[in-house]
Amino acid sequence: MKLVVDKLTKRYGMITALDQVSFELSGSGIIGFVGANGAGKTTALRIMCALEEPDSGDVLLDGVSMIDYPEKMRSRIGFMPDSLPDASDITVKEYLEFFINSFIEKDKRRERFDEMAEFSGVATFLPRKLAELSKGMKQRVSLARLLIHDPELLLLDEPAAGLDPRGRIELYSMLKKLADRGKMIFLSSHILAELENMVDSVVIIDRGHVLRYGPLESAVVASQAPFEKVSFNALGDVPDALVQEFILRSGVRNLVRNGRIFECEIECVNFARMLIAMGECRFPVGWLRRVDRTVELEKLFLDVTGREV
Repeated sequence: MKLVVDKLTKRYGMITALDQVSFELSGSGIIGFVGANGAGKTTALRIMCALEEPDSGDVLLDGVSMIDYPEKMRSRIGFMPDSLPDASDITVKEYLEFFINSFIEKDKRRERFDEMAEFSGVATFLPRKLAELSKGMKQRVSLARLLIHDPELLLLDEPAAGLDPRGRIELYSMLKKLADRGKMIFLSSHILAELENMVDSVVIIDRGHVLRYGPLESAVVASQAPFEKVSFNALGDVPDALVQEFILRSGVRNLVRNGRIFECEIECVNFARMLIAMGECRFPVGWLRRVDRTVELEKLFLDVTGREV
């Protein structure tokens, strides 16, 4: 799958929400759409799913224009807005059945409903009214509705806003599973500390302009110092031979040992390699943390936008 956003421009009166926005992304995975409030994220997402038309520019999915052929392309795209209707007279089951009946063939509706409800976790509160739900429950309902027609490209506008830590973790876990199934997930958010551990690629937008896009790892390394400090401890005694094997496999440098506490440096791009090496060596690690580390995605955003904390 290849998504191309080409010179999107959108104005509201004297305000330019998007100004020649362009980027290209391919394959499955989670893309972080990063920007401050008012940067143009929601406007871009609404155009990408054919809810709005741009003043100029195009959105292409595998070479087919979303602008020229919206009816044809909507079946491949799912959009999750940042809020769910607070209807007091409709249940979760009724709300989802409306969309199931609208988009799914009759003989496939029950199977699709059960599959979607189970995956999203709404099966336990189907009789509840929408107005009675917590924020986390509403986001599960929105995700369930999003998945009804099994779209390839998922566009989520601030899905984690207002969720408690547990709710965010559960949401991100479901999104990871969808990405592993081959979905491309466009995740708009300003919660950069949590996005960093979720996304494979990033698009940074500021005041209607895309400032950087591409794989997160490459973008972060290009913007920051190549090495970072890591500290970890061992649950038991670690022979010197095991320590040397770990150094060779992981590529760490300047390893310092103080009893069961270790501190070292690792190239940012090779952080995953270090974790894999710990597993391969059966290193009995108890905890691990990055030392004096500002969140990489936050630093990248501030560097690119030129803003101070």
